[in-house]
Amino acid sequence: IPAVAAGAARRALDEVVAGAAGSVRGYRSPKPLADNPAFQRFVGEADQKLKAATALMMANGERLMEAVDRQGGTTDAQEVEVRAAAALATNLALEVITGLVPLAGGSGVRTGSLVEQALRDIAVMTTHYVVAGSAIEHYGRALLGLPADPLG
Repeated sequence: IPAVAAGAARRALDEVVAGAAGSVRGYRSPKPLADNPAFQRFVGEADQKLKAATALMMANGERLMEAVDRQGGTTDAQEVEVRAAAALATNLALEVITGLVPLAGGSGVRTGSLVEQALRDIAVMTTHYVVAGSAIEHYGRALLGLPADPLG
C-alpha cells in the first residue's frame, strides 16, 4: 500500500512539475506556475516527503529481511514499527496529493486526470486496515513501554 501510494503521488507530482512552465495562473498579471514561490516550495517539500517515505520503507524492508535471515522471523516490535512506517508513508503521499490539487488547477483535477486518479486512489488506500491510524498509535505505545499489538 505505501509503495503504491508514494508511487502514485510521485507520478502526479512529476506530471504537474513537467507542465508547470506552460501552465499559467493569475488574472491581472498571469505567470507560469513554475515561477510561483508557493509552488516552488511545495515541490521541494513534496519531493523530500516522497523520498523520505520511500527511504523509510526500503530501510524497513531490509531490516525485516535481515531479521528473517538471522532469526527466522520478525518480532512483534519490528512488525509494529514497520506497520507504523507504512501508515506514515501512505499519509505523506496523501499530504502530497492533496497539496497538489489546488496548485494543479481545475484542468489538473478533472475526472480521469492523473492527479484526480491519484487523489482518489490514495485517499482510499488510507482507509486500509494495515495503514490505519491505529498503526501509529501502537508504535507510540511501544515507544512508551506499553503493550502494543502489531495487528491492533
